Amino acid sequence: MLAKLFAPLEMRIAAAIIAVLLALLGCSLFNTYADVSLNGPFGIGFHFEGWKPRALRDELDLAAVKKAQVVALERAEAAKFKAENKYRNLADRIDLNAQNARVDALADAERYIAAHRVRCEASGGAGSGTVAASDRGGAGRGEAASPAPVVDAAVAVSADDVRICTANTVRLEAARDWALGLENAQ
Repeated sequence: MLAKLFAPLEMRIAAAIIAVLLALLGCSLFNTYADVSLNGPFGIGFHFEGWKPRALRDELDLAAVKKAQVVALERAEAAKFKAENKYRNLADRIDLNAQNARVDALADAERYIAAHRVRCEASGGAGSGTVAASDRGGAGRGEAASPAPVVDAAVAVSADDVRICTANTVRLEAARDWALGLENAQ
């Protein structure tokens, strides 16, 4: 009789266990696949998203981010290439202009040197300060010559110094043109 009395109890326990398992399975499936939104009054709402839809949405978001990064990198490289070309072309143009200007300026300096050549005695030299009569166009009678006139404002510059100054001036003008070109390019 006891067996008859406890048999329905065992059945009830088994049924309860099965019901709990089915409920857990249902919750698991609900948590896995469900995407539920309930909107209540006054803007109060409830949203539940299962892990699978969330994971799918996150994967799509991640793919979109990676694609945006690739596009941004390509655009940045294109902009960098464009800027480098712009500045390289500017530098090449300035260098070519400087080479042409250097040739012209050195030719002008050589003409200046030839036209304004002055022979100077070295300082502390052995010269006497007098010119022989035959050098002055005199009769060569050995008369004392007057000393050469002294000019206080004159400065003698060697031909090499004129060339160096000319080359430096051309180089610095090219640097100035390059800097102004950079400023105007921005």
